[in-house]
Amino acid sequence: MAFRYDITENKIHEELEKIKSDIRKKYIEFKGAYYQFFEFFLEQVLELTQSEYSFIGEILEDINGAEFLKTYAIND
Repeated sequence: MAFRYDITENKIHEELEKIKSDIRKKYIEFKGAYYQFFEFFLEQVLELTQSEYSFIGEILEDINGAEFLKTYAIND
């Protein structure tokens, strides 16, 4: 008797869990050194998505209510 089982989804889930764990550890290691943390995080996002381009940012609001984008990390 033979069974066929696609492990692709399990492998993806395992890889995501590992990446999340690594990101949490680095956040603690880089406490206060946000630039280094966001650079590491950006590398992880690029590897995970297999993309050539990405950035990490946040939409904020100034005192007049105008929105602006604060960029934490960006690749070339």
